[in-house]
Amino acid sequence: MVKEITKQTAPDAEIDKWTLAVAKSNANNVVMKTDFKSSHFIENAGTRILFKVGELIGPQTELYRDDQRATPVENDFNRGYDRVIKVRIPDGYRVKNPDDCHIDIQFKDGDQVPFLFTSDHKQNAQTLEITIREYYKSIHAPLARYEDFRKVINAAVDFNKVVLVLEK
Repeated sequence: MVKEITKQTAPDAEIDKWTLAVAKSNANNVVMKTDFKSSHFIENAGTRILFKVGELIGPQTELYRDDQRATPVENDFNRGYDRVIKVRIPDGYRVKNPDDCHIDIQFKDGDQVPFLFTSDHKQNAQTLEITIREYYKSIHAPLARYEDFRKVINAAVDFNKVVLVLEK
């Protein structure tokens, strides 16, 4: 199962190690950690390396259409993802555009946040660590708030398009 999930994102993945466990905080959650190597996300552009880091979260459903929505949103189930992506930067290179990893879109309902997509980064020496939090805590969004819901969905799509530029 871990291999199949990983290969959905990185078809050429060579898995070094993995773990899969029930979350200690909630038995309904599963924690999967996978260390793998893949050239699927890399392109060379002269002396620069283009790293399609956004694709590491897998394909995303988009809601960019401009059609007028006639019904409220009803998801099949609640879901959430807490992702940590650690990228080893090759010696002699630096990430030119790490701030492209920063997205903060929240659907607020009073003091509650039923839908959210946030991502940010920090860098230590030759490692760029990207944290992503995405969740859909409610299966319903009223028609009047559809645009706010759509922004959260499309934030995941926008992250999916992030390409880091590594230069010497």
